[in-house]
Amino acid sequence: MSIIRRDLELKTLCCVFISLLFICGGILRAALPEDAIVLEPETMKITGDGWVVKENFAGWFKGACTGNKCLYGAGKGEGKASAILECQRSGKYHIWVRYLDLEKAARKEKFNTFIITAYQENAKDATGNANSGDSMESLLNNVREENKDTLKNRKEFDQFGLRLDQAGEAKWGDSYAAFVWDFMEADLNKGKFELLIEKSHPDKTGPYQRTLDCIIITSDLKYEALDSDFYPLYVKFVPDPKTPGP
Repeated sequence: MSIIRRDLELKTLCCVFISLLFICGGILRAALPEDAIVLEPETMKITGDGWVVKENFAGWFKGACTGNKCLYGAGKGEGKASAILECQRSGKYHIWVRYLDLEKAARKEKFNTFIITAYQENAKDATGNANSGDSMESLLNNVREENKDTLKNRKEFDQFGLRLDQAGEAKWGDSYAAFVWDFMEADLNKGKFELLIEKSHPDKTGPYQRTLDCIIITSDLKYEALDSDFYPLYVKFVPDPKTPGP
């Protein structure tokens, strides 16, 4: 009887363990919204010499690249990275971007920012009227000239560090650099749209500025992007804030 009871106990424990794995796996997979579009910037189409794909170079900053590569634009040059994506319904979206944020002492006086635009040709606004209708060339000119009145679905990222106060350091860490998440809003119609990444200027910056790692696009406006959403990848994000910068 004791042997049978022991076998039953072992089978029960195994069933419980397997059930917990399925439950935990479901919770972890559900961390990302159902409609989330996850884009690795290094897979985007690159034109010009302003952006390059760089292998993960973890060791002196907090975090690591989700796909072991990143889109790197610290060098001199112009150009853009682009991708054609598709949303399943019309409405407001959040576009979350994971990029390297440098500490205040490492930031240059000149803004070494990058600009993201979600562009839909012949798109219509909520009233059914056509929007600006600008061509891609004129739209990009407006981006460069910072003509905010005629641009929607566009944001200039990394204008100011996200770790300049105690709250920012507590959230992201006080290392030389750390991967952070920031987002922009975009009004998109159901269907295809183009995501563009550009530089605010073509000049060379300090090391590792304009380093983009991951993009998440979702209509879930309550969602906040977290590294832990990428289980099991996030277990590789072993921060070492005491490691000095370059």
